[in-house]
Amino acid sequence: MLPQPSHLLSCLKCGHALISFDWMCLCKYNNANHCTLTYDHQIKYTSDDQIDTNHSNNQKLMINMDVQESPKKKIVLHTLHCRKCNEKVATVIKIKDEFTIGTKVVQLSEGFVCFRPEATFVKGLEDPTTTIAKKKWPDRKLPFHMIYEDIKSYLPSHNDNNDLTNQVVEPIVQTVLPNFLDEKNQEQYYPPSLLHSTPRDYQVEMYFQSLFTNSLICLPTGLGKTLVSVLLMKKMSVLNPEKLVAFVVNKIPLAFQQSDYYITETEDKSLVLCSQTRTAESIERLRKREVQVCFFTDGLLLNLFENRMLRPEDFSMVVFDEIHHGISPNSRYNLLGAAFRNSQSRVKITGLTASPLDFQQLEVSFKIDSVSYPFLTREKMREMENTASTKIRKTSMKQEQIQLISKFKEEVCLLNEQLLEYKINNLWHFGSFISIIGYLRLHIPPQYESISQKMLKFIGLMEMTNILGTKEALEYLESSKDLEYSKEKFSNITRSFSERFGVLESILNKTKDDSRILVFVKTKEMSFRLTRMLERKFKQFYPQRIVGQYGAGGMNYENEQRVLIEEFKNHECKLLVSTSVLEEGIDISDCNIVVLFDGNLSLRRIIQARGRARQKKSTFHLLIEEEEQNYYEQIEKEEKEMITKISLK
Repeated sequence: MLPQPSHLLSCLKCGHALISFDWMCLCKYNNANHCTLTYDHQIKYTSDDQIDTNHSNNQKLMINMDVQESPKKKIVLHTLHCRKCNEKVATVIKIKDEFTIGTKVVQLSEGFVCFRPEATFVKGLEDPTTTIAKKKWPDRKLPFHMIYEDIKSYLPSHNDNNDLTNQVVEPIVQTVLPNFLDEKNQEQYYPPSLLHSTPRDYQVEMYFQSLFTNSLICLPTGLGKTLVSVLLMKKMSVLNPEKLVAFVVNKIPLAFQQSDYYITETEDKSLVLCSQTRTAESIERLRKREVQVCFFTDGLLLNLFENRMLRPEDFSMVVFDEIHHGISPNSRYNLLGAAFRNSQSRVKITGLTASPLDFQQLEVSFKIDSVSYPFLTREKMREMENTASTKIRKTSMKQEQIQLISKFKEEVCLLNEQLLEYKINNLWHFGSFISIIGYLRLHIPPQYESISQKMLKFIGLMEMTNILGTKEALEYLESSKDLEYSKEKFSNITRSFSERFGVLESILNKTKDDSRILVFVKTKEMSFRLTRMLERKFKQFYPQRIVGQYGAGGMNYENEQRVLIEEFKNHECKLLVSTSVLEEGIDISDCNIVVLFDGNLSLRRIIQARGRARQKKSTFHLLIEEEEQNYYEQIEKEEKEMITKISLK
C-alpha cells in the first residue's frame, strides 16, 4: 500500500504540478495575506542576490519551475514560471524586515516567494477526478489564499528530512534479485515465454548477461533491445509480485508504443503515466497494485517522487529507454538514477541505447555493473541490421546566400544597439546562434522584448537562408508584419533555392513512388518551410511533417502524431519531414530513404537517424557543407572507437 498523496500546488493554465502543498503556508506582509513557502523551503540566495544553484532545496524547487530574472525593480528579485507552459506563477520579493508566517513573527534578510492566486490552484482540494484533458479549471470556487483554513503554522523544523529518496512511510519490501550462485533454482531464471516473438540466440544471451547485474544493453536500432527488456521486466515482476516495474522514456509517444508492445507480447496489464493520462484513478490503480508494469515519462515519475506519491522502494526494476539522455548531471534521467541508486531496497537498473557514449558517466550515475553486447562478428551484425549504405553529399552556399546572411547580420546588429545596457558586446564572437538565442530569451527584460523577438526572427532568417536558400527566406521576410526593414536593401538579392535543397530534389527525383522517405531537420519552423516546398514539387509522396509536443506548434500524440505514424505505415503518406521526435525510440515503418538534411552533426544524431533506414538496400543520405568534412571524419573515428570499447566491455 502506497502513502496517500499530498495536495499539489499546480499551474492553473496547464495543470502542471509545481510543488507539494506540504511546503506551503500563509503569511501576512504589508497587511495582506500571501501564499508562500515555509521558512525552510524559501529560495536560498548568495550574498550578491543570486540564486544558489548548488543548494539542494533550490534544485528541488526548480524541477518543475524555471527562474527568470525580474526587470530591475527594487523589491522583486526574480519570477518563477511553470516549466511546462512558462506561465508566471510567483514572484520572489526582497525582504529585509519582519513578517508573519502562521502565528510566528520571522526576520528574513533574503527573499520570499509569493504565489499568484490567479495563476495557481491546489490539486486535491477540488474535484480530484477532474483532469487537464477534460477541463481547464475555470471554475475555482475559492480564491487560493482562503482555500485551507486549518493550514499549519510553519517555522523551521531543522530536523525534518526532506530527502524524498530516503523517506520511509510504509514498511519496505526488499527486492528479490536473481542470484547467479543459486544453483538449486536456476530454472526459475530461464527466459519467460512471449506470445508472438521467439527471441534470437543473441537476445537470450543478452537476457542472461543483464539478468544478474545492473546492465547497459547496447544494440543498433531495429535489433530488439526492447524485446530483451520485456523478458527482464516480465521475470522481475514474477519474482516480485508486490512491487512495481518501471519503463522510463523521455517522450510521451514512446510510453504508449512501448506499453502496447509489452501488452502484445505478454498479455499482462500495463499502465501509461504521463501528463496526458495522469488522473486520480490511474494513481489509485497503482496504489491497489492493479497493474504491476508501468510506462512513465521521466518528468511524471520524478514529480510523483517529489510529491511522495511513489517511492523508489516501491519498484523492483527500472528500465531507462535511451539512457544516454542521463549523461547531463541535471537531466531528469540523472535525478531518477540517483533516486533509484540510493533506494533502501535495491532496484535493478537496466539501460537501453543504440549510441552508448560516455560509458564512465553512465556507470556512475546509474550504478551500471556491466555492458551487455552480443558476441557476434561485425559482419554478422551488419547483415542482421540491414545497415543502410551511407552517402555523403557535400554542399556549399551560393553567393546570394552569403550576401543575404550578411544583410540579416546588419539588421541584428542595429537591433542589438537598441538594447542599450543589455546589448551583447562583440555579438558575433559571443558564441553560436544557440548561445545568442539563449541569452535573448532568458536575460532581456520585458521592456525590450519586442526588440529581442525581432533579433530572434532575423537570426532564424539567417539559418533559413543557409539551409533552404534566399527565395524562401525573402518570402518569409516579406510576409512578416512586425519586421521593419528597407526594401531597397534586399531588392538586388537573387532569389534561389539552396544547393542543399537541390541535392534533396535530386535524391527524390530518383526515388520510386512506393518508397518510404524520412527527412530530418532541426527545428519546427524548418520542418514547416521544407514540407511546404516539397508539397509543391513532390505531390506523389504526399509530404507531411511531424514534430514534438512542446512549445508553439507542438503536436499531440493521440490526435496528431499517432495518426501521422499510422498514415506513414499504411503508405498514405510516403514522405515525413521530422524534427528529432522520430530520430530515436518511436517505432515507425522501415524506411528505404533517410536524409539528414540540415547538418547539425553529432555521432548520436547520425547513429539514430541512420538506424531508421532498415529496409534492404536502403540509403542514408548525409548532407554536409564542405567545411564540415573534417568534423564528419572525426565523428567516424569516434564511432569506430565506440564499437571497440563495447566489444572490450
